[in-house]
Amino acid sequence: ADYNGTGLTYQWYRNGKAIAGANNATYTMPPANEDKSTLGSVTGSADFLKGSLDDVRIYNRGLSAGEIAQLAGANLSTGLFVHYPFNNNTNDETGNGYHGASNFNSFVTDRHGNANGAAYFDNSYFEGVNSTKYLGDNVTRTASVWYTPNANGNPGTMTLVGKRRYGWAMPGWGLFIDDGRLNFQTQISYGGGSATSGNLSWTKDQWVHLLVTNDGNYIKLYRNGSLIANTG
Repeated sequence: ADYNGTGLTYQWYRNGKAIAGANNATYTMPPANEDKSTLGSVTGSADFLKGSLDDVRIYNRGLSAGEIAQLAGANLSTGLFVHYPFNNNTNDETGNGYHGASNFNSFVTDRHGNANGAAYFDNSYFEGVNSTKYLGDNVTRTASVWYTPNANGNPGTMTLVGKRRYGWAMPGWGLFIDDGRLNFQTQISYGGGSATSGNLSWTKDQWVHLLVTNDGNYIKLYRNGSLIANTG
């Protein structure tokens, strides 16, 4: 609190950042999101994905443009927190133990032509076995997926990967396709942010690399290694 000559004013901060609206003498932190992370839907109840996912990765840091270009065609392990390559199983290959429960339709051929190397979704979803609380309220994050739709044209609204409740009832985040555009939103206990691309083309059985990175200051969206949206 600072003394301004006429009375006390208050502004609460977290990790050096002002908490929007926290201007009273006391501040009550909102509850943490204890939900499990999901792929292909919002908590298995809405915004179902139609298509296939492969090589899903979540990092605990933002990535540079050079690293993102590298990731579109190679492996990148520094800061990797969760990795689902879907090699005929739902194991997290990082060693962190965030294995998944299979509620999607089947394993299908991946982008390299390997049988049972990708996960196919059609009104189904994937759910992390553990409550990955860490992934729900941190600022710096990168989520990377390979995706191919099961039909041409505008896919509507579909979740790719995230940890949120429908209607954003709790802090969380999500990378999703919204009316043909790539969209990322985050809502945390001391703020949030979003980024949206322009309209994109989607072609059946054509794999695309989609990525969001948030370094705590700016949110950036990439498609096949090219920047398509940026908050700063």
